[in-house]
Amino acid sequence: MAYTKAEGKTDTIHYLITSVGTPAVLIAKTKNNVSIHVHWEKFLSKNNVSNAVYFHEGEQPQYVYTLLLNRVRKFDLLLGVITDK
Repeated sequence: MAYTKAEGKTDTIHYLITSVGTPAVLIAKTKNNVSIHVHWEKFLSKNNVSNAVYFHEGEQPQYVYTLLLNRVRKFDLLLGVITDK
């Protein structure tokens, strides 16, 4: 999992990228000083991953976008072909 953020004068954009399980990207816009947290036991559990990623208690993000990559393909530049990874 990788995390970074971009802070502005009044808001922050959080970027969370993971390859645990299905590769995914989460992008969230919050007010400044809002933290994102990961409940690792839930996140690594295959049975109950709901609410494994959450924001500081009492603070809700203004926007949240997620992208799940069900299939990742590899492009071989030398051969000019795409293969399933």
